[in-house]
Amino acid sequence: MGRTRATAGGCAAVAILVTFGCGSGTSGPAAPSPTAPSQAQWVGLTPEGMLAAIDPLRWSPAEYDLQLDLMTTGTTVTGTAVTKLRKVSSDRCGDVFGQIATWTITNGKAESGKISFGLADAMTFSGTFTATRMTGSFAMPSTGQTGSFAVIRP
Repeated sequence: MGRTRATAGGCAAVAILVTFGCGSGTSGPAAPSPTAPSQAQWVGLTPEGMLAAIDPLRWSPAEYDLQLDLMTTGTTVTGTAVTKLRKVSSDRCGDVFGQIATWTITNGKAESGKISFGLADAMTFSGTFTATRMTGSFAMPSTGQTGSFAVIRP
């Protein structure tokens, strides 16, 4: 039930809207439109985020913090990601430790608890998600590096 109060010329009027539903004996709010956009932030900090597993070229980035700011419309996912290099596996890349990068989400799709997207043309991600957690794998095609990722909705 909703109420609206309007005042005109010193007189008040109250309109009451009553809605009724019928069906299988259950009632509740209508489901959102499948094309309604939704926004969500996902964060992966130590010990989660991005963890490199295979590093064929011996690149030294080993772990990243990951933040995803996603917008979903239907099954299309867009947005941005921020990565912060938090661990290197060798001293030769110590100069980039702590480096922060912002990426554009590309080719994003989400449907039936599965998601896939890219970070620009540099990385591809695929995984599964619930209302509060997303996990999966990532790959950097240019280097052959692969790994896992895990983020939560704060």
